[in-house]
Amino acid sequence: MAKLKIYGKSEPSVGIKEYYSIYDLFGSSTPVQLAGPNFQNIPDDQIKWSVWILLGGSWIKTEENNKTGATVEYTFSPKSLKRKGIRMLVDINGEKAVLDIKTKQAVESKIMFVELLDINKKKPTQLFKYGQTIIARVHCVNMEKFPISVTLWEDDGGKGKENATDIKIDEQKGNVLDGIVDVEFYLDPAQAWLANIKPDANAANEGAFHEYYVTAEFYKKVSKPSKNVDVINPDYKDDPYAQNSKPETKKETQTPAEKKGPSQKEQKGIAKSDRKAYDYAEKKVAVEPVVGFNPAQEFINSMMMVNVGDAIWNKEKGVCFCNKNFEEKDVRKLVKLLKGSETIWEGQALRRGGRVPCNINDKSFATLTKSLNESFKRYKINTCIQKIHFLAQVCEETGTFTLSEEIRGEFISSQSVYKGRGLLQLTGVRIDPDDARSHFDKPGPYQDYADYRGNQEIVTKPEIVANNVDYCIDSGAWIWSINKKMTSNPRSQAITIWGRETLGKSLNELAVFGEKYFELISVLLNGRGSNGMPNNYAKRQTNYNLLKTFFFMYDKYHGASSRPFNAKDIVTYHIYENGDIEKHIPKEIKDEYKDKYKYVYHDKSNNEHEICTVKWFMVDKRNNGTIISSIPQGHIHTYNYPSGGNAQVAYVYANGDVCVSGTTYGYRKYPKGEGKVPLLRMMDNLSYEKDDVKIFYSFRSSQRRYCNPDAYAGFIGALAKLGREDVLCTGMCFDDATSYPSVTHPNGDCADTAYYSTLSLEQKKVNAFKDFHFEKIYRGSGSWYSSLVGTIYSSGHEDHLHSGEFNLNVVKIIKE
Repeated sequence: MAKLKIYGKSEPSVGIKEYYSIYDLFGSSTPVQLAGPNFQNIPDDQIKWSVWILLGGSWIKTEENNKTGATVEYTFSPKSLKRKGIRMLVDINGEKAVLDIKTKQAVESKIMFVELLDINKKKPTQLFKYGQTIIARVHCVNMEKFPISVTLWEDDGGKGKENATDIKIDEQKGNVLDGIVDVEFYLDPAQAWLANIKPDANAANEGAFHEYYVTAEFYKKVSKPSKNVDVINPDYKDDPYAQNSKPETKKETQTPAEKKGPSQKEQKGIAKSDRKAYDYAEKKVAVEPVVGFNPAQEFINSMMMVNVGDAIWNKEKGVCFCNKNFEEKDVRKLVKLLKGSETIWEGQALRRGGRVPCNINDKSFATLTKSLNESFKRYKINTCIQKIHFLAQVCEETGTFTLSEEIRGEFISSQSVYKGRGLLQLTGVRIDPDDARSHFDKPGPYQDYADYRGNQEIVTKPEIVANNVDYCIDSGAWIWSINKKMTSNPRSQAITIWGRETLGKSLNELAVFGEKYFELISVLLNGRGSNGMPNNYAKRQTNYNLLKTFFFMYDKYHGASSRPFNAKDIVTYHIYENGDIEKHIPKEIKDEYKDKYKYVYHDKSNNEHEICTVKWFMVDKRNNGTIISSIPQGHIHTYNYPSGGNAQVAYVYANGDVCVSGTTYGYRKYPKGEGKVPLLRMMDNLSYEKDDVKIFYSFRSSQRRYCNPDAYAGFIGALAKLGREDVLCTGMCFDDATSYPSVTHPNGDCADTAYYSTLSLEQKKVNAFKDFHFEKIYRGSGSWYSSLVGTIYSSGHEDHLHSGEFNLNVVKIIKE
């Protein structure tokens, strides 16, 4: 009888899927030798594999790695590098074979996979509840301490609607530690209704479950989505547990996911990007239809939405809320949208029972509606965008009209005479401004508001601001339009960061710029938290997006969709002063323009400026580069780069990878990515000037003169925002999508520019690139570079600013 043996790599790289078999399928060039007649006809379930680790002198079996079959696959994680011993074992009816495993570090940095865990960081073994927290775990290789962005999605799918999009619920960030990143997501009951939105009248209902998943991203490399987690749909009438009541049987040949058919994200192709490395089985995890408490929170503000219906966003056609009063029915819809029920001033439920009451004198929707309309008129909160901003902040501060004053708690302000009251928490000042333990017992803004209204009872009886509905609402509008303002000092660091157009402006005046100063408004109202972002920023953003999209329907009446189609014979990029970018595609494109794009800039008066027309083409996508010590053997051909830059010779390999040699900086490898990317040949220089618009750049010491067409639109917008004639570009990428000597911007979505000589000028340039969606700005450590707000230090950037990761998702496609 042939001796049982394990065939496969004994020194696998972490993060790489390897196959192990009882047959010699791998290492021999001779015909495959099967392991003997005794092994050929044995059923797969009798060929049992396991992985053991050495702990404290004993071998411990890792149950989660048990597999069956003649050939199996294993992917070893970074933690395997620290194991004292790893042993693979195969057992066929008592006959065993062993292979000792010694893992080695991966060469390539990548995200392996993402999974969803319970609050204890374990695979779910019991039902989730709304109001609890789930953990998204990202498994990475060779990425220690790298930043990872993780996004929670609701798998909308549109039930077969071809152009349906999933709903982005939340985004969190973390750094890789020991090969993993753990981030927390709160299952917010107030957002459960979003999944029930029907893309059109013919779309199917969501059914008993909503599907959630997560993706992870690192420098534009997006992972395969995690397995879907099913969450109980609170609007579904049938018993969702009926679907899970039957116990699973191991005799079934199909998984639950296979019986269910393709998931919505598979139907749309989301889960197909790297099918070589992953399977696509899904696992249903049910969630109880009850609201539980999150141990990290003292109490829950939000209530679950039930039976919302389409009426929330079906407003009268052609009518927006600019200079238009709310009706009571409008306010009811608004509250239901954000809160889940038509209830106001009900007070706050506490975690251990009981309720903090709201003592406002009139709790009717009619009075709330009347007071809001009067305040809007008095304080000139007139346009839709101003009302969106105002209400987004108000509903965060009050729990969507739940409380009219700060609850007494651990914060010093809540224990003070002049604690936070009213829609935007009118608050006094500390008795001793230098003592963090000092109470807010000096009236400060209370006195200013009393003087403005001509009623000193606001100071002598400050509770009037919380208890009188008119003062409660009016005080918030006064803070919004009169009290809270950006500094008027043009030399202030804040003005250096945010720009001169914010100088001395009130929150109401900043709101007219749309989302541009949403972060600034939030900071001026409530400061920053320990993470550097505005306090409760995620909730403020959620309120803003819900109000803008589903109540005010802003894009329908004011947004890009209201702009006329504007392209004839050629695909045209329209770049707007406020940061919007549109790509207009006509029905018919003339033959001479099929390989060209036109770029048009719209100034603040919406005057059009035709900037340039350039040629584009498709090329193999490149993954981020790596530094290598020499050019590997085996290349199939070479070519030279244009003279005048650092890159010299490209070496092309059969698998599509490209290695590059050059001057000074050594060697780089740019692996072939999946699919193709568009590139265009940039103008060697731009020198456009008309009216108040200046768009200038020229190249310096670089032949990397190709870029992504979308990123070029952002680049032009940033140049227009900057408005200077002395911008020196030090390169994007080459026509093969490599970017020697940089390893961080293949595919042309990043722009390098030479530093200005002063901090103020360079900060203005940073702000301009950020305004036009370049999301990662890298700088060096020399001189004043560390004072550049909104930048990140990265080695190799001492002589240039790197404006990278242009957000390709912001470009809106409009077809004729």
